[in-house]
Amino acid sequence: MRTAIKRFSDVWQSSAMPGHFPKIAVAIPTYNRVGYVQLCADALNKSIDSNDVWIFDDHSTTYAVDDLTKWFHTENVQQNAERQKADKQGRHILEWFITTDYDWLVTLDSDLIVRPDWLELLRGMLPRTQGVMSLYHSGNSNHPTLTCGNSLCEMQSLGNAGIVWSKVLA
Repeated sequence: MRTAIKRFSDVWQSSAMPGHFPKIAVAIPTYNRVGYVQLCADALNKSIDSNDVWIFDDHSTTYAVDDLTKWFHTENVQQNAERQKADKQGRHILEWFITTDYDWLVTLDSDLIVRPDWLELLRGMLPRTQGVMSLYHSGNSNHPTLTCGNSLCEMQSLGNAGIVWSKVLA
């Protein structure tokens, strides 16, 4: 018998002030791939305050920190002194998030392009989960661990690309 899943919205609403939106950080791990990074920046700049955009560059060799600052309209750029690769970079971003005053973390790979209304969709969908979800799925829709319902799918595992975390997990 499956137990009822506690929804994140129950936890969030009990801990948040009425009418208060969660504070959302967008973290973007980057490494080279100039064209994708610029497309990601262009899309993101149209939808979220640049003060909440954080770039974590993995020691790119094809552009500089100044380029990232210009493309993403933010001073929030950290560059590794040496290449770390994706797993270490993902862990670094999560460790950073835990120390901040942000409520939600959206990790967008630099080759993900957001649609103009992505933030409104996120605010509507994340509360229907247990506090973690992915905005991206590149797998086969017939994957044995993928279960879909009303506009949301559940899967047993997910990666860092397009993942959304809440500090409050149900």
